Order: sequence, then C-alpha cells, then structure tokens
Amino acid sequence: MGWVQSQYRVLKLDDLIDLSKSTEGLVIFVDGCDVFLEKDEKLFFDLIEAFMVQLHHWLKAEKPCHLCFQMREDVKFGSHFK
Repeated sequence: MGWVQSQYRVLKLDDLIDLSKSTEGLVIFVDGCDVFLEKDEKLFFDLIEAFMVQLHHWLKAEKPCHLCFQMREDVKFGSHFK
C-alpha cells in the first residue's frame, strides 16, 4: 500500500476512475476542512459531488473508496501516513 501526500492537488474525475482499475483502494483525507469550506463552499461541495459520481467504479470492482474530512487542521495529521 502506498501513500500519496499532496497539498491542494486536484485530481480529475478520470484520474479517480483510472485509479479504481489499478489500485487496491483509495482513501482521500482533507485536513483543515473547516478553512476549505469557509474559503470556497462551492469547490468543497464540488469535491463531494465528484467523489460520489465516480464511487460506483470502486463499488463495482469491490474495492474500498473513502472520502474523509478532518475539520480542524492537525499538524500531526500527515505524520500518520508516512
């Protein structure tokens, strides 16, 4: 299992669909979500919508796919995934 850490990197919907064919599963963590929601509410909900649109590819492949929100930024958060 590999971890990819990226700050504010935008994945295209096609990228998530392709990942469903080539990886064992996917978990997207958004840290500091309270700030994200406050700064750009539309983009926040666009992210949720994009995630939901592609979710059936993961379900069909019987692979886990999760979108998780850490509301308040935690400086220790990223250290758990290295």
